[in-house]
Formats: sequence, C-alpha cells, structure tokens
Amino acid sequence: MAGQLSLKILFLGTSRFAVPSLETLAGAHEIVGVVTQPDRAHTRKGKTIPSPVKESAQKLDLPVFQPETVNRREWIEKLGALGAELSVVVAFGQKFRPRFLRMTPRGAINLHGSLLPAYRGAAPIARAIADGLDATGLTVFQVTPQWDTGGVFANVKVQIGPDETEGELSERMAVIGAKLLLETVNAIAEDRAQPVEQNPSRATFAPKIEKNEGDLDWDRPAQQVYNQFRAMTPHPGAFTLWHAEGKTVRLKILASCLILGENFDNAGEVSQIVSNGIIVACRQGALLITRLQAPGGKPLSAKDFLNGHPIRPGHRMSK
Repeated sequence: MAGQLSLKILFLGTSRFAVPSLETLAGAHEIVGVVTQPDRAHTRKGKTIPSPVKESAQKLDLPVFQPETVNRREWIEKLGALGAELSVVVAFGQKFRPRFLRMTPRGAINLHGSLLPAYRGAAPIARAIADGLDATGLTVFQVTPQWDTGGVFANVKVQIGPDETEGELSERMAVIGAKLLLETVNAIAEDRAQPVEQNPSRATFAPKIEKNEGDLDWDRPAQQVYNQFRAMTPHPGAFTLWHAEGKTVRLKILASCLILGENFDNAGEVSQIVSNGIIVACRQGALLITRLQAPGGKPLSAKDFLNGHPIRPGHRMSK
C-alpha cells in the first residue's frame, strides 16, 4: 500500500491456520524472523515433519527459529537481537512470560479464532461447531501472560455453514483472519490502534480437543451427533465401534450427512443400507455415513467399503 508505514515483525506460528497471516504480513511489512515449534515425529518410523509455518517461511526465504520454549533467556536475547518492533502470534502453541512480551517495544498481538472473551483456549473453532453455533468470529488482541485475556484491537463475525467441518471452517477463517490481522498491524504502525478491555464475566472456554472426543455418541439427537462429527473432522477424527458377529472394529468416519424428520427405534443401530451409505440411528433422526476407513485400510466410499465389510441392518455402532 502506497505510503503505508512498515513495521519490523517477529512472527510466531505453527499450524496451517497461521500460514495466510504470515504470507499476508510478509507482503506488507518486514518479517525479521519466524518462530515455530520444533519439527515433530509424525510417522511410525519416527520421521520428523516441519510445521506448515516453517515450510511457508522457507518458501518466503525468511529466517526460521525453533525453540522448545521462547521464554528461555538465551532465546529472548537471540530473538531480541533481530530488532523487531512488534511480535505477531497466530496458532503458535506456547505461553509467554512477561520478559518475552517486553522484548518488542510495541508488545505482542495474537489472532484468535473466536469473538473473545468467548471460547478462550486452544480449540475455539472446534468447540463452536460442537456446540451447534451458526456463527463465530476472529479477534486480534494484545498478548498478556494469561491465556487470551488481553485488550481487543479488532474483531469480525464469521458465519458457520450448516455442514462445514472444523477443517473447512478453519481454512476459510484463516484467510479472513489474515486480512483482519494486517489491518490491525497497519493501525499499530500508524499509532491509531486502541485496545478495548475484555469483559471477564462473559468469558467461556475452549480446551484442547482430546482424541477420545471423536468417539460418536449415538445416544443423542442426530443434530448433536452431526455437530460432533463436524467438530472432530479432520482432526483428531470422528470414529465409532462396529459390533457384529462377536467382533468389534473401530471405524473412522470421514464423511456423513444429517437425516432429520424421521425417528428410528434404537439409537446406535444400523437402520438401513442404502445406495450411497449406511444409516445409523440416533436418539432423534440419524446420520448417513458416506465415507469411512477401517484400521490399516484405505479411505473408501461407503459403497466400496461394504464390498469387503458386511455391515448389515441391526448391527450396533457404539462408543
């Protein structure tokens, strides 16, 4: 932007959600360094995989730093020597101590996937979907030593599609958030950004998603089960246990549709096998499973899956 003041920025992020923000800021301001989590082992053979932010930073030819914690004195000294004026945090995954936050003269800001103070915590998007909300939002706020409590610079409301999964919504919100973040950084550069304190009495919380939360609870109304499926897709993944002929098999549910307006007798029972999937009864309504995966198998459409797995009406699905 012609005439736009530029800031020197230290960017801290890890997940794919942070990539659009890094790319957007790099086109308008000077990124003096990118801090991301160390490469982690993600395969059975122990092969390490870089974070999406590291991959993006390398493509942008930006210096990358990967401390186990940014709060150690040696890292604060090393990162402080880069001369950044502002720290920008997006889906990074570490808590900051006061001396780190004092490192950059204009402090630190964070892009968060909710309308704070609602859904403070690690999983705001998934929790909003699981709770059946039809809208959520994004907030840019001032980082403090406490999680997600700092003053708000800017926010924007985002509608949630009725069939949108956590992965789909996160991808869409990442792009919207990058624009909001750039607008906020520009305002800070021009000394026209004023944070507004959050109302702690309105705070709600969004703790980290645990793997066992993907276990679909069929003994609930179908809309709630569908919300659970959407919130857990693609990570950590929705699943159920298939019981038949004395065997129990863990099935990963990759795609499903909501069936309302029809009541079934036994929640968790396979009600029908139809041309495009498997209908499983809920307490009210049902889910049509259209894509799934068995342990050690490939993701398959329900039609192809049934060729090798004889799921039949009356079989049980359960937690």
